[in-house]
Amino acid sequence: MNELGDKFLSFLSANRNRRMAIVSHMNADVDALSSIYALHSVFPNSEMAIEDRMDVPGKMFADRIGISPRKLSSLKKEDYDGLIVVDTSAPQLVKSAEGWPILLIIDHHRENDHMLKAGLVLRNSSAAATAEMIAEILPEIKPEVAFALACGIVSDSARFKGGHLSTFKMLVSLMEKCGKDYPEILQYGEPEPTSELKELVLKSVKKMRITRHGNYLIATVKVREHESYVASALSEFADAVFVARWKRADGETKISARARKSVPVPINEVMMQLGNEFHGAGGGHAKAAGSSAKAKPEIVLKRCVEILSGRL
Repeated sequence: MNELGDKFLSFLSANRNRRMAIVSHMNADVDALSSIYALHSVFPNSEMAIEDRMDVPGKMFADRIGISPRKLSSLKKEDYDGLIVVDTSAPQLVKSAEGWPILLIIDHHRENDHMLKAGLVLRNSSAAATAEMIAEILPEIKPEVAFALACGIVSDSARFKGGHLSTFKMLVSLMEKCGKDYPEILQYGEPEPTSELKELVLKSVKKMRITRHGNYLIATVKVREHESYVASALSEFADAVFVARWKRADGETKISARARKSVPVPINEVMMQLGNEFHGAGGGHAKAAGSSAKAKPEIVLKRCVEILSGRL
């Protein structure tokens, strides 16, 4: 057990039977949901929650393992002792956490100056997924939990486009505990898209704009929904992808960005700069990130290309 594990065991010993809500970021993905599910297994009085919605693979995963997290905004703070936040430290991604006492944060994203505060923060930015972190620190892992965490690792590592030797070792350990082979884990970690989703991606190809910078192809497109899924799909071919969705009610554009391993610029840094320039927020991983921006999609997408091109 490492230092993070020791800190978690101390926290678990003191808080195991407390009434807590466990929540993650907006548009919860498979990594976030598997992490919530795993922590719920060792905090029996906890409530699984989400900020607003689940992304498409996340919803498919939740349906398959049989969980229905409640929206955090629907919970009464006075009924709980506090909050556990996983897979994010950004206040913009867990807006409903405002006013809650945050007891614990477990996150594998890089630290910055604008982060949630908590009684205990466990962070490992070298982990491929928050699920990998949780698999390392849990004192007991049931077969169904091992399966969920394996799915989270496969999903957030994008089928091991990111990860280290320790990530592969952890997956093997979880596979042994749950007795499942990789193809079945892949079915849950990266569910087969519906025909509607396939159609959405194919239609977005017709509308996208391609900018060439040297040997790099940068794709941009505006969609009405599922920007994260479209970005992931298009990144199988484009070197970098920026997909925008306009949120009229909030007067802001949401950007989902992806980059292939050939791109030397960390895409999360591009998203952080974008968020700062447009009074929003941005971050994520070197190859998968997102941002919010207080401007129309056309303006924001143009600036995404400019920032990335300027750093290539």
